[in-house]
Amino acid sequence: MAPRTRYSGFGGLKDTSNQPLNAPREVEGVPILETSGVPINDTHGTAVNASKIVLGDFTQLLLGVRSQLRIEVQPIVDRHQLAIVCWLRGDVGVAQPKSFAQITGVTP
Repeated sequence: MAPRTRYSGFGGLKDTSNQPLNAPREVEGVPILETSGVPINDTHGTAVNASKIVLGDFTQLLLGVRSQLRIEVQPIVDRHQLAIVCWLRGDVGVAQPKSFAQITGVTP
């Protein structure tokens, strides 16, 4: 999920007596990860600031690597800089598609 979703969305949830809500016992140990790679400007209904949450059993995510990671450092002499070029051929698959879900339309 996006950091905004975690901290201003879930982090700000309170009960009717204005006390912070705790995660249910069944999910309190599940790691919650955030990334700025999840957009916060999706359109969902009339909202233009929606986001999404991807959740699942990531042990069911398969990563395939077809070639070794190759890193080259190339000097750019006239600018006194270095260019770092990386190549990796790989793919991503899912062993059990029902192990993953996506929640869309999450707004702050």
